[in-house]
Amino acid sequence: MAQNCCKLLARDKQNIKALSKRYKQLRYLSSNDCCQNFGSGLMDVMQLLGDSISDGTPRKQIIELMSMPDIIVDTEHPLEHHFINLFPSEKVFIYY
Repeated sequence: MAQNCCKLLARDKQNIKALSKRYKQLRYLSSNDCCQNFGSGLMDVMQLLGDSISDGTPRKQIIELMSMPDIIVDTEHPLEHHFINLFPSEKVFIYY
């Protein structure tokens, strides 16, 4: 029961949609220097939205919520030395 007291409310579908909408608005403004700072509204909403998407969420749904990623990493398209141990079917979506 104690574990439920800290439940992230953004897991509610309406809250996730609101986070998604706000994220897309702020991402559009990301050329503004203040949006690129750690702790900015963009970074905060991206963290909340990312934390609210559970493992196993279909790629299509992630893209609907967060739009196209800046980079898609997989075994055929590695990112330098990062993510070298991916399984062939795994993909990592990276958002800046």
